[in-house]
Order: sequence, then structure tokens, then C-alpha cells
Amino acid sequence: MNLRRRKTRDLIYGAPIGKPVSNRCHVTLVYEHDDKHTQEFTRIVNGSSAEYRIDGKVIGYNQALEAINIFIRAKNFLVFQGAMENIVMKTPRERTYLFEEISKSGELKESYELAKTEMLKAEEDAQFNYHKRRVHIRVKVCFGATYFLKRVEKLNDSIQQTQLQVQEQQQLYSITEEEVKNAKCQLEKLTLEVEQITNQLNEANVDTSESSRLLKKQELVENLKRISTGTIYGRLVDLCQPAHKRYLLAVTKVIGKYMNAIVVDTEKTARECIQYMKEQRVEPETFLPLDYIDVKPISEKLRQLKEPRNVKLVVDVLQYDPPPIKRALQFVCGNALVCETTEEARRLAFSNTPRYKVGSFNLIKMEYAPTEGDSLACHYFTVM
Repeated sequence: MNLRRRKTRDLIYGAPIGKPVSNRCHVTLVYEHDDKHTQEFTRIVNGSSAEYRIDGKVIGYNQALEAINIFIRAKNFLVFQGAMENIVMKTPRERTYLFEEISKSGELKESYELAKTEMLKAEEDAQFNYHKRRVHIRVKVCFGATYFLKRVEKLNDSIQQTQLQVQEQQQLYSITEEEVKNAKCQLEKLTLEVEQITNQLNEANVDTSESSRLLKKQELVENLKRISTGTIYGRLVDLCQPAHKRYLLAVTKVIGKYMNAIVVDTEKTARECIQYMKEQRVEPETFLPLDYIDVKPISEKLRQLKEPRNVKLVVDVLQYDPPPIKRALQFVCGNALVCETTEEARRLAFSNTPRYKVGSFNLIKMEYAPTEGDSLACHYFTVM
């Protein structure tokens, strides 16, 4: 039977000679799957039209065939007899194209080409990055070699400079060794001086506890200045000093217990300070209110003494600031004198009537009776 027909109606028996035995015909293919399941593929020709059924149901024929890997368009299901020679005569490229069409791998050609392009680009990028990294490593190695070469040169220069410095230091060592010998001699002298100064400090009872006590006294003055409504000038020792250091010992002995007395402007101010100190439980202090203390006038004749020479009133050898505290200095020093030697001090203190309060540069001899004003100033304004 020849199935080569251009029109589907010619497939009906007798149709080619104009005597069809029927208006329709059909053919059925039974396909057995791997699991022994069978499927019937039927094509019905009805006049000039055709209908496809699978297991008696109308369905898309091509889709069902493709489900079992039969692709009509790929021509791998039905190959005409005359096409076999064409397949044999095809070139390798054409046969490859045919196989791709049959296996439908040709549909993936665009994706394949895109993937191939990306692969080539990735290979090029990898090659480029490899060369780039290689060049970078070479540059880095060259840079490191240059750096260490320069560093070696610098170290060599540093070694040379150090050697020169060592030579200089050796020369300096010889000089310094001689200086050390001289310094040892000087140290011995200074050690003796330190011992003398230490003895003087010990005699004056200047130690750590005394410094702490003085610091507290200074803080007290600052607190009193802060809370008081009047004027607090400060401690007498901080407000005056001898015009020359040779007067220091004599002035210290004359001022005596008033050395740390606090000078204030009025009796009212002193009472305010006393009340504050009682509340704070602070140790007793002596106050010198300028409007209350009884100041005796300075005897001008003492300024005119010619024997012994260089006799001066203690109040005249003191420098002070501010000016108002002069009254407190006159109260404390009175008519006390200072002279150069102990013998002169003794003669002035005991060979005259009345006796004077006298001090020398190195020793004090006093003859002094406190006045009523002195007693009041000392006792009444001392916190007990």
C-alpha cells in the first residue's frame, strides 16, 4: 500500500479513482510503555479534515507524542525513503545540525552560545586577573627590594654615625670622668651644707607635720575670707618680711607668738571668725583687730640712738603690705630694737632705764611687760 498522498481524503479506499468506499477512515497505533501500560493513538480522516484521539479522547496529538519523546517537526519519527540518501550525503556540519534538530538540542543553541560567550569572557578575565596579579606581585617584590635596599643603606649610615658618636662619647667620657671627680669634691661640700641646713630645720621644727598644720591654717584664713563680711588681711607672718635677711632671726624672736596671728579690720569681724571656728571645731587662733588693739606710740628718740651703731627699731626694718597693717606691727613690735651683736643687745636691754625690748642678729635678750591692751588682744580674741 502506498501512503504517499497529498490530500488526507485520498487515504480513504477508492478515493483516488473517485469511488470512495466510505466518507471516513481511521488508523490506530497501540503504544506500550516501559511499565507495560498501553496507549492508543488514533487519527480519523473525515472528508478533508482530520481528528486525533488518544484512548478515545480528542487531544493535541503533537503534545502527546512529545511526551514520549517523539517530535514530528524533528523528523525523527517518520523518515521518507527518499530522504535516507539525502541524510547520507550531508556534510558533517549538516548532519550535526540535523542531529541537533532531532534531539532538540538546537533549541538550546542560543543559551549555549551565550554560556560559551560568558565562559570565554570569564577565561579572558581570569587570564587578565592572573597577569594583573602577577604584575602586581612583581611590582610589590621590586618595591620591597627597593625599600629594604634603602633601609640597609640607612642602617649603614646609622652605623657610621653611631660609630662617630661612640668616639665622641669616649672623648666626653674622659672629660666627664674629670668632672665627676670635681663633682664629688663639690658634693662633699654640699653634703656638709645640707647637714647644716638640716640641723637648722630640725632646730626650727620644720617637718612634715608642721607643714600640714600650716597648710590647714592657710586654708582656715581662706575660709574666713570667704564667710566674713569684714576685711581679713591674713596672718601677720604673710603680710610682712624683714628688709634684709640678717634681721630675720631678730624679727622672729620679737614678733614671737603673734607670728601667726590673723589681722582683721574690726572687732566685729574677729567675732564672726571666732563664731565660725567654734562651729567648725577648729583649734584656737589669735586675732588682731585693728580698731581694738591698744597701740603705744613709737618713741622717736629711739630712732636717734647713735650708740651702739646701726641700732634700728624692729618696725622700721619690716616691709609690709597693705599699709593698714602697720598698726598691728606697731602693736606687736612696740619699741623693740635690733642691733648687730649680742653684747650690744645686752647693754641696751639691761643697762638702761627703762629697759628695752632688744634683739640682735644672732640672739635675743628681752625685758618686756605686757600692757593691758596686749593682754586683751591676746586673750579675748583667742578661740578657747
